[in-house]
Amino acid sequence: MNTSPQDGVEGATVTAVSVGADGTTRALEGEATTDASGEFTITLEGERVSDVIRLNADGDNDFSSSVIVQVDGQNQVDAQPMTAETAAEANVYVEAKGEDEASSHDEGTTAADVALYVNADAAADINAGQTSAADVAASIASTVEAESQTNANADGGASASAVAETKTSLYTELQSNLAAASSADARAQAVTEFENGMANLYVKAGGSDESQAESRQTGTSVMIEFSAEASSDAELGLRRQAELLRAEATARAEEALFEAQGATDATLDALVNARQQLTADIRAAGSVDAMVEAHSTYETEMKAQMGSTFGVSSEVIASAETAVQGSVDALFTALTDIGGVLNGAVETVVSAYSSFYTNAQAAAKTSFESSVDSDATAETAAEALVFVKAQSHAS
Repeated sequence: MNTSPQDGVEGATVTAVSVGADGTTRALEGEATTDASGEFTITLEGERVSDVIRLNADGDNDFSSSVIVQVDGQNQVDAQPMTAETAAEANVYVEAKGEDEASSHDEGTTAADVALYVNADAAADINAGQTSAADVAASIASTVEAESQTNANADGGASASAVAETKTSLYTELQSNLAAASSADARAQAVTEFENGMANLYVKAGGSDESQAESRQTGTSVMIEFSAEASSDAELGLRRQAELLRAEATARAEEALFEAQGATDATLDALVNARQQLTADIRAAGSVDAMVEAHSTYETEMKAQMGSTFGVSSEVIASAETAVQGSVDALFTALTDIGGVLNGAVETVVSAYSSFYTNAQAAAKTSFESSVDSDATAETAAEALVFVKAQSHAS
């Protein structure tokens, strides 16, 4: 197994542990020492290692780092370089697997999930002791559980095994690309490709755009509630990543609905541009208010495009919004009443969204029926409106 802990770290001792499905670790036979470039090759012997291992490097001047490596039965793996961020990810991953042991979802938290959410902001606070790996792990594990439950219940959801396999594939590709990267641009490209793949995870695994949007909306609301236990910088970083996933999924679901309704190329182009602006605004957001404003701007553009595609006026859309407002209020009341990290919070959010989609879509469809040419058009218009109303959870 080849990797580099950090450029120029010479003489560090590298060891490995196998990470079990419940977060327990078992030391593996084998040890290596980094060369002048910080690189090393470690051979692991003895019992078969698990699909995921953790490499730890310790050296002079209090140097210590680690990285999670996806092995999956391969005889040789090129692991990504160890950094401060991978060290934080490793701590979070082990904690998250412990959270999985007490949860009810099928997939479990993967290395891909942790790499997706633990960005520079969260990693810096974890390494500085300003927030705990356990709190971040609970946020991620609970978000994954909420998405998994929603995906399992949704029409057109992907199979749990396909989702898990897709995550493994994306993380394996990430670690391989990072191991081969010889420049900052190459490393950034590897991360971007990974994030883009994870953003479209459920569709890549065989699910529909609509079921992916439902899963991301539920997961984001869980992340909002659970990440409140983290430091302010870590919380903002975790929420930003969740909001990006929700925004991308919701906007792509809208595009799929509009395309199915026969939208013109000009309308679809406008929606794509609105999606790209939405995600750019969220990436640049320095506050929750800025993220909420980005969603609001996108919603305005989406509703502006409904007229020509669905044959409805702004007054009809406003009437449908009024019809679903009771369901929106009930959803946000249920989410607000969670009040932080409490037992049963994930189930509460999943149930609240399930009720919201059922009730809001029925109300919106009834409102549209007298103004469109068919029952199918009313149903699709209702879905389009309800999706965009569901993404505005700001508490």
